[in-house]
Amino acid sequence: MTSLLQVEDLSVAFHTPRGLVHAVQGVSYRLEAGETLAVVGESGSGKSVHALAIAGLLPQANARILGGTVRFAGQTLPAQQSNQWTSIRGRQIGFVFQDPMTALNPLLTIGRQLAAPLRRHFTLDARALRRRCIELLERVGIAQAEQRLKHFPHQFSGGMRQRVLIAMAIAANPRLLIADEATTALDVTVQAQILDLINELKRDLDLTVIWISHDLGVVARLADTVQVMYAGQIVERGPVDALFHDPRHAYTLGLLRSVPHPGTERLRAIGGQPPDLANLPAGDPFAPRNPYATARCFQQRPPLLPASQGAAGHCVAAWYDLPAILAAEGGI
Repeated sequence: MTSLLQVEDLSVAFHTPRGLVHAVQGVSYRLEAGETLAVVGESGSGKSVHALAIAGLLPQANARILGGTVRFAGQTLPAQQSNQWTSIRGRQIGFVFQDPMTALNPLLTIGRQLAAPLRRHFTLDARALRRRCIELLERVGIAQAEQRLKHFPHQFSGGMRQRVLIAMAIAANPRLLIADEATTALDVTVQAQILDLINELKRDLDLTVIWISHDLGVVARLADTVQVMYAGQIVERGPVDALFHDPRHAYTLGLLRSVPHPGTERLRAIGGQPPDLANLPAGDPFAPRNPYATARCFQQRPPLLPASQGAAGHCVAAWYDLPAILAAEGGI
């Protein structure tokens, strides 16, 4: 059976005064219908850029897709802007952008902004358009939806603005929803409400979800599969339980160890700095920050391969045996 989304050897770079910055390098994976994939990593790891490439939203001024293909529902998506995107973006692929406090136009009412994707993809008279906008606001849990259509973004809290952005993303009934750091600017109570809403929409609308985040607590609650990115590459991918309880890459381990736990007096931060994407090292880009790196890590980039004796679908790009190392140390 064909996967809903197939990304093959995707590479993206940006032209800068310093030369090419390689933001995404050789990313390949498949996403099944109904699956929730979480993409995690530090800022600059390529999470958002790879998602923008999938949705055809890369800035045209300086971004370039250097190679690879993206297939959605058996159809190869165009690498650059074209009329083909009109029937895909919004209608097949919905996108929730970062930062709900700035993603909405402050000069337009919520009703006008919510109606925009509906006008693009459907032929509706004024009454049907208004009714659908009200339904969407009610669907994402906004009370007094009819009155709220007349309001401007500044009259909404951060959590309510995020709900509006989600309503806009699902307005045309897409099959794939990409949410980029959709809860980052929200407090933990509102985060929980948004996660519950996403799970509800996924179930009721049969959505497939790509959730981009740096918050492993959110990922543990939402995802089926987790994909860890570093320096534009996938360094580990696998079922959420396997990745949290049986990490195979030192970077994944570092992310897990940096999460605060009750009773922890001091966080175990990852030392060093991310690499310069305009001047990447020859080997594993994480090697300079990796306390378990071998000589081979500095010389040769490891391929992403199935983890030995791991869960089905668990893959890692590493030249060392992290489970054996952790066993000798006494565990994670």
